[in-house]
Amino acid sequence: MKQEEVKAVIKERIEGIIRLGDCVADGFDIETIEKFKSEVKMLRAFMGFVRTHKGERGMRMGEKCRFIYQVAGAMLEAQIEYSELKNKGYGDTDVAQQWATAYDRAKAEWSKHYSAIHFQKLERQLVEYNYSGIPGEFMDNFFKTHMKRGTLQKHEE
Repeated sequence: MKQEEVKAVIKERIEGIIRLGDCVADGFDIETIEKFKSEVKMLRAFMGFVRTHKGERGMRMGEKCRFIYQVAGAMLEAQIEYSELKNKGYGDTDVAQQWATAYDRAKAEWSKHYSAIHFQKLERQLVEYNYSGIPGEFMDNFFKTHMKRGTLQKHEE
């Protein structure tokens, strides 16, 4: 895989992450949050792959992107736990209310801290990076196994 192709795929994936992030704030639905987390996780895997093959210590996701990812995880967990308790008839219990409160806190954190700017900055970093030291067959294999194309298309329809 050529550098231009790698950069185009990375740019496409990060733009997809930004679109998903914008959609998360619209409805805070479980499916969108899961897709957002999944896409960010794939991007983190790519950065780990580059770190491994080039020994780049600086190839890490920024602190704000990591924090947003963690908030999405907290929001997802709280939403799922509360929904399960509510569906089983325990929606009025103290435990359910604690999950509901955790979910509300995570939503507030998301609204306060999420900004596409953080991921755009990461996109610039990754698109400007020189991937030439990584053998093409390694890059091809990584993209085939970890960053399958088309995972964003379902959400965009």
